[in-house]
Amino acid sequence: MTIGLCFGLSPVVMGENAKPFRRVKVQVPQQAATLPAIFTQLEQQTSYAFAYGQDVLSDEALYTLPADEDNLLVLLEDLLLQADLVIYRRNYNVSVKKAPPNLESPRIVEETVRYTISGYLRETTSGEGLIGATVYDEETQSGVVSNTYGFFSLSLPEGPVALECSFVGAAAQTLQFDLAQDTTLTITLDNAITLEEVVVQGRYPLQEVTQMSSVHLDMEEVTQMPAFLGEVDLFKTMQLMPGVAGGIEGTSGLHVRGGTPDQNLVLLDGAPVYNINHLFGIFTVFNPDAIKNMEMIKGGFPARYGGRLASVMDISMKEGNAREFHGVAALGTISSKITLEGPIIKDKTSFIVSGRRTYADLFIQPIVNIRLNTEDQKFRIGYFFHDLNAKINHRFSDRNQLFLSYYGGKDSFFLQQVTDRPAQPANPAQGLAAQPGYRDEVRLPLYWANRTGTLRWNSMLHPKVFLHAMATYSEYDLNTESYTYTETSYPDTTLSYFSDVDYRSGIQDYSAKVSLEYIPVPNHSFRFGGMVTRHRFIPGVRAVSTDWNPNFTLAEDSVGAWEYAVYAEDELSLGSRISANVGLHYSAFAVQGVTYHSLQPRINARVLLGARTSLKASFNTMTQYLHLLNNVGVALPTDMWVPATSRGAPQQAIQTGLGVAHT
Repeated sequence: MTIGLCFGLSPVVMGENAKPFRRVKVQVPQQAATLPAIFTQLEQQTSYAFAYGQDVLSDEALYTLPADEDNLLVLLEDLLLQADLVIYRRNYNVSVKKAPPNLESPRIVEETVRYTISGYLRETTSGEGLIGATVYDEETQSGVVSNTYGFFSLSLPEGPVALECSFVGAAAQTLQFDLAQDTTLTITLDNAITLEEVVVQGRYPLQEVTQMSSVHLDMEEVTQMPAFLGEVDLFKTMQLMPGVAGGIEGTSGLHVRGGTPDQNLVLLDGAPVYNINHLFGIFTVFNPDAIKNMEMIKGGFPARYGGRLASVMDISMKEGNAREFHGVAALGTISSKITLEGPIIKDKTSFIVSGRRTYADLFIQPIVNIRLNTEDQKFRIGYFFHDLNAKINHRFSDRNQLFLSYYGGKDSFFLQQVTDRPAQPANPAQGLAAQPGYRDEVRLPLYWANRTGTLRWNSMLHPKVFLHAMATYSEYDLNTESYTYTETSYPDTTLSYFSDVDYRSGIQDYSAKVSLEYIPVPNHSFRFGGMVTRHRFIPGVRAVSTDWNPNFTLAEDSVGAWEYAVYAEDELSLGSRISANVGLHYSAFAVQGVTYHSLQPRINARVLLGARTSLKASFNTMTQYLHLLNNVGVALPTDMWVPATSRGAPQQAIQTGLGVAHT
């Protein structure tokens, strides 16, 4: 009969951690000893409890360990080889057994319990989340990168950890502690350091990232680029990237790898923006003072994105400084800006408000008064645009945060001409006949506007599970008018004529989205989620009024449509050199009794060829259910969004990519 015995099972002190054997130092017996005696001395010096059966207990042989060695792992390996034993360790419990015949597996197997370190990385001064910051454990040589909200999750073996936290432009810091349970941290990094030598580098090691054809930009980087008319523009910076071409010289249109501007998915805090242009494409609607960062994906689209063919531009607004009040105002060549941000409740609730307005209309009119206006003919001409960005966020706890953001922008152009000549009586002496009175008025106003709103809830449901749910609103409106009034006055009658043609179009969206991110272990994560959107299209309404027909409307009814999507993606590493992101995106579009379905596989893969070089490949399919009817050339606000219908099928694309990344 074999009797299992366990020695040294004294209670373990709370908070004490079972370190791996290789990190434990001990003093070995000075003379030869039996196995039970050796294990008893090891129990007295460590927190381990050794358990063994009668076969080990009855072994009366004496064993000698190296006197000059104090590393427990080395000592045990020597002992197990002498006595032909194997050890299995789980946490503090160590099981000692006789080795089986023809042993091929290691003599020591440590089944270490893993715990999860999760939380947020924030900038010290403002408290805003740091996107793309790195958390790296020097002990296990594994790490993760924080997501769009600054969240990270890293599962590590129990025992000592040394977390090195770093972010481009910030002073790195190292946290050392013993990991004995799931741990939640909020780590702050100082983003204001002075370096003797400045090295310009990408945020991520390009060769190590699975995603290909992706560009990340912080606004601090964008503001270093040359400004046009005093205005820094995010999209003009993107035009400098490989695979991206601008439209007409000086405008902000983007043609990504042969695509058209309408095939770019532009998201502002998760809400789509349908017209990105100010001043007929010379500027974009994104005020740099209110923008935090942007990610542009030109190919190999992850499964969480859909609805466009050429690119994804995911733009995040600043959250507002949660610790100090700040304000900045700027007077530029073409516009003026003001930004205010600060805490409502310090370290819990913050806000940011940023406004921008051009003042060309204030300078144009005086010039018009001098150069064009006469006694009987007056002109009124002007153009301006304005933006308003606002965001408020509240941290209920380290696990839950609520955001509410808004954007509103409008371009307004107006032209008015009034001719007013009074009647002239006849003057026989000068041979002049009587002249009737004449009045003519022409008005040509034009405006277009974007509005978006986002309500987002972020929650850490579990140290390995991150949730974000949002409701978004997006609207684009265009309105233009052509008004003409003519009046001719005779002594005995007055003849008049007027016409008023009003045209408007637009699109309106209401969306709900939910996404879950699950990170079971380092270098392996799952994402899955869904979305539903209610579209309302106003394809074009012309209201015509004349003196013979006061109300006449040429219009198509507004068109409603529903769009649905679900997705799942899995990002994993297969060894140290191979990683992949494999996903599936399903979408459906229901409009006017017709429903389109689309199943879109997505694959990104990366193989490291060396320390600084990798080979990347991607395959993805995309479907776009919206069409833009536009004029060739300048991106005019009269461009009109319409849905895919039974008369016009959705756009589809298959994109493959192969490239080499080297840094």
